Amino acid sequence: MSAITPRSDVQGLRAVAVLMVVFYHAGLPLPGGFTGVDVFFVISGFVITMALRRHWVTTGTIGLGRFYLRRARRLLPALAAMIVVVVPLSLVFSTFDARNQGYETAKSASIFIANIELMLFRPNGYFTATEQTNPFLHTWSLSLEEQIYFVIPLVLFALWWFTKRLTRPVGTAAFIGLVLIVSAVSLWLSYTLTTTRDAWPVNRVFDVLENADTARSYAFYSPATRLWEFLAGTVLALLPVIRGRVVSAVLFVFGLGGIVYAGLMFNGQSAFPGVLAAIPVGSAMLLIASGGAAGSIAPLSNRVFVWLGDRSYSWYLWHWPLIQFTRATFPEFRYGPILASVAGLGVAAFSYRFIEEPIRHGAFWNRYRTTTLGLAGTCIAVPLLLTTVFRHEPTPELDVHIDVTTGCVEEPWDTLTSDFACFWQVPNALGDAVLIGDSQAGHLSEGFIEAAHSSGLNARIVTRTGSFFLVHPDRDYAANLVIGNPDTKVVVLGQLTPFWDDIEAWKSLSSSYIARLNNANIPVIFTHTIRKGGSPLECATIRFRWLPNTCEIEPLESAESGAEMSTLHSHERDMLALVPGNFTLDINRVLCPTEPCVSLQNDIWLWRDPSHISIAGAQLLVPQLADLMNMALSR
Repeated sequence: MSAITPRSDVQGLRAVAVLMVVFYHAGLPLPGGFTGVDVFFVISGFVITMALRRHWVTTGTIGLGRFYLRRARRLLPALAAMIVVVVPLSLVFSTFDARNQGYETAKSASIFIANIELMLFRPNGYFTATEQTNPFLHTWSLSLEEQIYFVIPLVLFALWWFTKRLTRPVGTAAFIGLVLIVSAVSLWLSYTLTTTRDAWPVNRVFDVLENADTARSYAFYSPATRLWEFLAGTVLALLPVIRGRVVSAVLFVFGLGGIVYAGLMFNGQSAFPGVLAAIPVGSAMLLIASGGAAGSIAPLSNRVFVWLGDRSYSWYLWHWPLIQFTRATFPEFRYGPILASVAGLGVAAFSYRFIEEPIRHGAFWNRYRTTTLGLAGTCIAVPLLLTTVFRHEPTPELDVHIDVTTGCVEEPWDTLTSDFACFWQVPNALGDAVLIGDSQAGHLSEGFIEAAHSSGLNARIVTRTGSFFLVHPDRDYAANLVIGNPDTKVVVLGQLTPFWDDIEAWKSLSSSYIARLNNANIPVIFTHTIRKGGSPLECATIRFRWLPNTCEIEPLESAESGAEMSTLHSHERDMLALVPGNFTLDINRVLCPTEPCVSLQNDIWLWRDPSHISIAGAQLLVPQLADLMNMALSR
């Protein structure tokens, strides 16, 4: 709070909040520890409102410029330092997928929109396992806070201006009433997105976006659904101070009980934030209120909690990337995340001592506005540059397949008749070979194109994500386009065969689809579903480069997958028996002829991830695919 000495109990509450988050991230038995972020939100609303209010009382103005400059000195240097250090370290201690995902988040965090980036482009949600490997995932809350820090002073200024002509009691009541109305709208939106989409205007918004399943992610990341948590702190800052040791003790007990309840009883499956967020938010309000009176009991004011609270921002910044580096490097070491959290506190203490405090209170940084503006610009520009310079793709055989890089997974089915997209030509072509299906087709792309050209055929590719016969009802339209193109000579069909509850229904659906193509004199090359392989993209670079065998699938797991595929392939062969005259490609026999299946052969990864082969793996299939295409042409 500027020159005002922070309340020691509020600093102690910061310690409680950061401990909750760290315990949760370290895998300790506190499944609702993520609600510590909500406690931070309440504290932020309370502290910034108190600071703005005192400045208003003293000078008669909000002092927006002064406020924003202080926020920049307080937040940006430590954040920039963390990004500048973590980005290059990610080259060694992160997985390929986590690193590339993390760089995008870090870039967004540098300009305070990490939560928006995650909300719009990573809609699976905060609690999804694939998101939890992102070393910059935690910056969503920092970006959200910075957005609110920008908005709240403007909102408070507008409300104060609107009510300042009223007498003090009436004006204060009107001001608080308006804040409560805004808070109610924000809470309602959070509840609606978290639990239901039937209320207007949420249903209309998500109907337009055609992305209804991401509503909970919007509720979690959006500043509109979190604003009320900050405003809860604002309301608390405007209410009279609670007096009396007994009342203070009661508030403290109930507040602490609510915090403990949220930490122990909530988890990633809870309908959160929604109305459940009112428990940690309300509990934080009670704890702040309990320590607001002189002479009240203040258990949170002890030296340890205050010390942790002072360093809570830096600890929050550093603990998560260190945990992720440890998990990626030593996945079997159960105590690794705990030790990483402790190490993060050490780095936080260093950052607080040599970055936060000198810049926050140093005379040089506070003397001129231009100095702070230059500092802020540097803290934004350097991380942005770094996340661009240090982008590092996997080794060539592990790069993304060409159907993805050229956008063929997103092109409309009409591309199947276009000569301008997802179409690789060869001179004097005999016709077209078409690759169609889901990602089990897409991972054949490079080998398919080369095989088609060697057989004198053009190559067309249009793929989709998700099981082809399970989630793509428009596949029949694609079949009509393929059939309607007189140049189509052969179709390569790749699809994930799910273990349907009614496998006979799947056989009927698949065989009838292939039969439609056959009736148009178009033979089909059906590729068997592949078995599980290694996980190089999920392996930290330090292991991938120097201990690649640790990224390999375990022999027992490989054997289990082989047995599973044997059963699955028997169903696929039964289906193909219903439409004789077609051809099959068993990728497993080509790439993994012996047990256990080895994904790393001759220092080349043939599997890109457990469910897909690599570019190198696809290229090894060229002879088999070419032979099958030649057989189809001569049929």
